[in-house]
Amino acid sequence: MRATAAPRSTRLELDRAVNSAAAANRISVAELRKRLAAEVMEFARFRSNLRDQILVERIREREVQQRIRISDTDIDRYLEQQQEHRGGGG
Repeated sequence: MRATAAPRSTRLELDRAVNSAAAANRISVAELRKRLAAEVMEFARFRSNLRDQILVERIREREVQQRIRISDTDIDRYLEQQQEHRGGGG
């Protein structure tokens, strides 16, 4: 098993995700740790799972962004359609 340190940005995201999970359950991070222990899940494993989810989401976003191409013409056409839809001519 190889231990690698997560980049600082990932650690910060991970800390935010842990805090968010605790807040969503209306408990403190300390209480979250206790509940995870009661469910026989180590806090390190929980963080690892969250990290994996964050990394998968980053990959998905990167893949989608590579495929999206919006030209100035596309933007102009959209804005014109919105103006027509609102009944405003300009």
